[in-house]
Amino acid sequence: MKNLEFEVPGPGSWTLEVLHYNRPVSRYAGQHFFDALMEGMRQSNEHYGTPLEKLEFQLINRFIYLQPRPVGAPPGATDLPPKWLFTLMQYLHPAIRKRRKRARWAVAEKIWRNDVALWDNEVKPAVLARAAELRAVDVAALSGDELITHLQETSDFVLETVINHHRFTNTFGVPLGIFLSQTMDWTGLPAGDCLRLFEGYSEVSRGSIAELGNLREALQSDSEMSALIGSDTPSDSILETLRERSGPVGDAVTSYINGAGYCMLTGYDVADLMAIESPDMMMRLIRTALEGGTEEGQLAGNNVTATVRAAVPDEHKSEFDELLTEARLTYRMRDERGANGDAMSVALSRRAVLEAGRRLIEQNKLKDPKEAAEATLDEITGLLRGGSF
Repeated sequence: MKNLEFEVPGPGSWTLEVLHYNRPVSRYAGQHFFDALMEGMRQSNEHYGTPLEKLEFQLINRFIYLQPRPVGAPPGATDLPPKWLFTLMQYLHPAIRKRRKRARWAVAEKIWRNDVALWDNEVKPAVLARAAELRAVDVAALSGDELITHLQETSDFVLETVINHHRFTNTFGVPLGIFLSQTMDWTGLPAGDCLRLFEGYSEVSRGSIAELGNLREALQSDSEMSALIGSDTPSDSILETLRERSGPVGDAVTSYINGAGYCMLTGYDVADLMAIESPDMMMRLIRTALEGGTEEGQLAGNNVTATVRAAVPDEHKSEFDELLTEARLTYRMRDERGANGDAMSVALSRRAVLEAGRRLIEQNKLKDPKEAAEATLDEITGLLRGGSF
């Protein structure tokens, strides 16, 4: 292994990103994914008037380093200016003044409500429809040129959904942040206690409940398939048998696999695993559903609302109620923008990359289809067209 040199990508302080990526990213993801991430953040911060211009991301030996870029700050700034100068800048710096004005307007108008409506009525339906189109493609049946086109289409879809993911960050982050700041100040409670009020308010984070419920109902009328699920048959064989079953069971399991199987499971990179690549995990969820363990039940956050509210001074209780309503309205966006976005698109891109890898094995250019993720889209396209490393 050669000695790697980690050179600072620019002035200022850079932090290693380990929250979302705990290992080097694939070359495939590194080519364009982070440009889309930064663009989504830029749009969100400008839309809400936050003082953060963006987070600057740089890859160093495929490790991710980031640097916050405040509005009005020069590249590489590591400290706040003197307090007197910072106060003066808020009134005199054109970009900061514009952001302050936008932020006041955004909060007063509660623009997150419009964002939720935009997500529900336009963005999410379009993403789900596009995912269904791409998922319906039989990648193994594509010609060489068709596969190259499909690779480009899935890559473009990833970039679109990554932008969406970060474009809607402040949609839940701003009302939630306002609620937490005020409630913690009023009550003295830690953030963890206040966040308990939102348990259950992000349905998508609990899995494909509707699809699993439909599957449970179908299985209750099919004793043969129910018995199969309880057997020690390998998980992948059970899933395939269920999928091939005619009637309600086959339809229900296909719907579940389409909704949950082609989503990323172990990370955010095309080199990570899709849920469908872990049949044991999917079967555990199906068995839980058959036992009745996926009922939605009561929203758990409601159980602690009265306790937290009791700690709020009487003169602030009505404001507490209003802030809680706004934060709960948008809280589901925290998970939906990923589950109904790049978690699907990256999985569909991975499926296409793995198909490319299988074909490159046939051309004696790779030994494992997973190795294709360690090439850029341009490199994979070149290899498929007859090029070499």
